[in-house]
Amino acid sequence: TDVVTVAAGDKVCVSATGTGTPTAAGAVYWTCKFIPDTAGETVLLGNSGTDTWTIALNFETLVGGKFDDNIVFDAQTLFPTAGTLKKFYCELGTAPGAGTSRTFTIEKNGIDSGITITISDTNTTGNDITNTLAVAAGDKIAIQQTAVTGTPAASVGKFGIVFLPDTQGEWFTAATTDDTLSTTATEYQHLTCGDSTLTATENEQYNLAQATTAKAIYVALSVDPGTSPDAYSFTLRQNGTTNTALTVTITADATTGNYATDGAISADDLLSTAIAPLNVPTGTPASQIAYLFYNAPTGEETLTYRTR
Repeated sequence: TDVVTVAAGDKVCVSATGTGTPTAAGAVYWTCKFIPDTAGETVLLGNSGTDTWTIALNFETLVGGKFDDNIVFDAQTLFPTAGTLKKFYCELGTAPGAGTSRTFTIEKNGIDSGITITISDTNTTGNDITNTLAVAAGDKIAIQQTAVTGTPAASVGKFGIVFLPDTQGEWFTAATTDDTLSTTATEYQHLTCGDSTLTATENEQYNLAQATTAKAIYVALSVDPGTSPDAYSFTLRQNGTTNTALTVTITADATTGNYATDGAISADDLLSTAIAPLNVPTGTPASQIAYLFYNAPTGEETLTYRTR
């Protein structure tokens, strides 16, 4: 029932404080709702974690924590619906330094857009609240970071951008990883992350849900599964026991797939994605997964995350 008011450019985090000597928790899941001042807007939040940028060119995801990566696929966020990106914000942990700068540009499907921020000299923050970018379902979006002047100081970074879906009430989760898929075992993935290690232990990958309707699943692979009958299936799961109807199989010679059907999600459900190899695929791709959700418009958006 408690409410925290935020303004553009604010930074938020979740802290945990123990009382006494609590038993160590193997995993912690949390969820909250964001109520924008402008109806229909949702926010995408990302950061570089503890990793510092030292190379001149790298990429970051729009969602979750991501160490810098020079392979664009490994840093793209897959979109499961159409809308508009706008109001891009960035903050560095360390200023670039006198006479140096860093530039951050939103890329769509590997092509630079007009949304860009340059942070120079002793400054640590910047934003682009003028330019916008239209996206369609299946588009892949990344943040490109370049050192355009001199040799900037190594720094961590934080990002935020507004996504306004064409259909008010829609919101989505996205998970990207450069960890290649297993060819022999079912593994599990979070719903929201910029990078992760896939694991056969499902409860390490849960996200805590609020009541909503799941609408669609989208998947993209870095390479195809191999030759027929090689394939991978991706399924939204509830509470470690139930396979939902949201499932898609990507077969040989394909790298993308999607499926749409409505499924009810209850408050406090624990959600994950099961990734299963079919046959023994010769292709071992990295993956991007996105889910589309819908709540009747009230101005609220759900943010669901987990930590270990």
